[in-house]
Amino acid sequence: MSVNKIKIPLKDINISGSSININVNLDFTPIDNTELIETKLIDDEREKSINPIIDYKKIRFFPADNNWNIIRKFKINLNFFTFKNTDYFYSNAPSYNGASAYGDLGFSFDDIFCRADRVMNSYLTFNYYDSDELPNNLIGSTNIFTQILNDQKNEYGFVLPINECPVSFILGDSTLEPETVHEGYYIYWFKDLVDNAPNQEYVMYLEVTYQNAGNGLTTLHYGRKTVNYNTLNLTQINQNRFLKIVLKNDNGIYKYRFEPNSQQTAFNGGPGGINLNPQSNISDLPYLTFWQIQPNKGN
Repeated sequence: MSVNKIKIPLKDINISGSSININVNLDFTPIDNTELIETKLIDDEREKSINPIIDYKKIRFFPADNNWNIIRKFKINLNFFTFKNTDYFYSNAPSYNGASAYGDLGFSFDDIFCRADRVMNSYLTFNYYDSDELPNNLIGSTNIFTQILNDQKNEYGFVLPINECPVSFILGDSTLEPETVHEGYYIYWFKDLVDNAPNQEYVMYLEVTYQNAGNGLTTLHYGRKTVNYNTLNLTQINQNRFLKIVLKNDNGIYKYRFEPNSQQTAFNGGPGGINLNPQSNISDLPYLTFWQIQPNKGN
């Protein structure tokens, strides 16, 4: 390494407080990337190699109406096909959106009155999917077992006659509505997936089935009436078997609501959203009615 050497004799400095200007070259050329590696490369590689942290803890979502007001309880009605004369019909006419009676499913009064296993082990299933287009993925499931509640009793607390006892489920908040069924009222889902979704709204799709412990049959239900089951095809079934559900972070409160499609009009005179094809003379509760898709011929 060459160095410029300069000698300054003391005799040449005659003034006290003199300054000497020394030119220093500030330009340099790095000989390696040590600093860049420590401040940039390591941080980048660390971020790429470590998976993002996601909170996989599920939280409760509360049902809400079209205005995102929480509903404390609501009813599920199931309407089944029954054989009359020479053909199959809904137990209640299509214009009536209530539930079929347990007698329509082959149960007896003793089955209901004594809470027989063939009744109490029958249940409604809510299956939740990530899409309404097949093939899709099942992402959650809830079983709602039969309960003989006030909906199935008269004003004296006795079970209704078998042709009047409805196949219905009243779902409600476990704290505010302790007399109701609590399974199915809440949806349990991942908080982070909702928070990170567009507009903090996450979509899933509901499929409804009923498992009859009396005869072993599983029936699939629409969120709409079948217009003519004789012309029903697989495409029509797949287009209507799922009901859209929107999960939302509403200012820190996590809620969900049912969203009707073009064949499932919301109730304009009430809470909306959760009411599909309602009639005001059936119940004061918000409710959903599901209709059996196809009769079980030959059974």
